[in-house]
Amino acid sequence: MHWLNKENRGWVAFGLAAVAASIALAAYGRHGIEDTILQNRWSIAMEYLRDMGLGILILSLMRSAWLRPESVPWPERMLGVGTLLFSGVLMLESMSPNVAEQSLLRFAPPLGGMLLIISWLWFLLAFVQSQRSE
Repeated sequence: MHWLNKENRGWVAFGLAAVAASIALAAYGRHGIEDTILQNRWSIAMEYLRDMGLGILILSLMRSAWLRPESVPWPERMLGVGTLLFSGVLMLESMSPNVAEQSLLRFAPPLGGMLLIISWLWFLLAFVQSQRSE
């Protein structure tokens, strides 16, 4: 993938790793977590980890194919941070429910979710603008 710049190659690797991790961690949640509510929370975290991992992969490849590769990949960065905040804290809550509820971590999933939405809309805007300029 010589047509990807260094940061985009990193985001492709991050996306692939997130998908692989979601598969392995989903199996852990299914067999290692007994409480059904916590298991459901873990499952949601894995769905988002997988889907946003695929999303980062797609955004990175689209940026290299259709947008200027030298443009700063803020949507990918926001998607990565949002995924870690959202899925990471849901995973933490699944393993130790009281930790996040009693700290500022309780704000991380909503903030992460907002970053996910903003990143997708930002990329959409960049894509639309790039198509208009052609």
